[in-house]
Amino acid sequence: MDLSVAKIFIVEDDQILRQELSHMLDEMGAWVVGHAPDSDSALQKITHILPDVILMDIDIQGNMNGIELSKQIRQQLSDIIIIYLTSQDDDQSFDDAARTLPFDFLSKPVSRRRLKRTLTLALESRSQKTGSTEEWILKDGSVIYRLKIKDIIHIEAQDKYCQIQMIQNVRHLVRLSLIDAIKALPPDGFIQVHRSHVVNLHHILKYDRQESELTLSNGQKINVSRSKSSTVLSALSL
Repeated sequence: MDLSVAKIFIVEDDQILRQELSHMLDEMGAWVVGHAPDSDSALQKITHILPDVILMDIDIQGNMNGIELSKQIRQQLSDIIIIYLTSQDDDQSFDDAARTLPFDFLSKPVSRRRLKRTLTLALESRSQKTGSTEEWILKDGSVIYRLKIKDIIHIEAQDKYCQIQMIQNVRHLVRLSLIDAIKALPPDGFIQVHRSHVVNLHHILKYDRQESELTLSNGQKINVSRSKSSTVLSALSL
């Protein structure tokens, strides 16, 4: 599992440990999106950044401890991965923390190997639960995109790039071949209708066979090549 595809947030009031964790994660190629030393600033940042994983110190400063903070976060982000960092080993703390459904507990000091293995397993587990076809993790140089597949309307090849048209008029121009895009997308949801165009079946509103033209959910019109007309008819069960 590539750790760079998941946003990781650190909640730890020990500055030295916080820096050590950030350094270890950077060395692993992980994507650290932020950190906080107390529950108050952590809650505000987390609800804004929406990370995938939180490394949560149980005994932190602020109006809430790590367990109470996790309960608050769970109310808004039910599928977030929480991994507790703790130096406590009493049964009561464990029982209280377990009710927030964390993925695991890491004892301080945290070893690099244990941290990497735990994150890898956590992300693999989430991928299997959510299904690999819900999101498209796409890298373009130093930029990482996480695109909801159901929100992709249309992809157009433009020389060495692809323009990905999303809902709400959002567009992404990425260095990617159309062939690689087709390979990455679920075959039962997308079809190539022209040598330069791939469309999401769920966003097709109309197919005009006489004009060889598709109308998509955003109003965009796409020409269908003669060789692809039968593919379109079959995909639409016509």
